[in-house]
Amino acid sequence: FFENYGETLARGLSYAIQLLDPEIVVIGGGISNAYDFFMPSLRKTLGEMLSFIEVDDIIFERVKSQESAALGAAYIAERGLL
Repeated sequence: FFENYGETLARGLSYAIQLLDPEIVVIGGGISNAYDFFMPSLRKTLGEMLSFIEVDDIIFERVKSQESAALGAAYIAERGLL
């Protein structure tokens, strides 16, 4: 399951990564608890799909707490970033 999940997530992320060229990708939500299980297949699949970005150049992290999304949204609102 986790290998398939990593491959599927990589397919979706590959488009965003090629479009935005991020330095870091943060995995959130409940699935972040299984980060260690799906990351090997995600990194492998991304390596096959990315055309001009090396997977090793991207930092992958999981959220540190379940409140991270709310804190990020509050930060964006407070700073008027959108």
